[in-house]
Amino acid sequence: MALTVRVTQDRAFSRTVHLRGRLDTETVTILDDELSNLASSPVDVVVFDLANLEYISSAGLRSIF
Repeated sequence: MALTVRVTQDRAFSRTVHLRGRLDTETVTILDDELSNLASSPVDVVVFDLANLEYISSAGLRSIF
């Protein structure tokens, strides 16, 4: 299963990143691109929703941290 990343704005200062599927070496660039977009916006808090994440590799952990 591929990775789906959805970013929602719950409050003016925060974003929630919802991850669905597998976060591994093949899909980590999808998350990296979304996080780059977030880094260039005025966001103070980023929350990760991992409830629908089936698998995460060390590459995925590196990207989150």
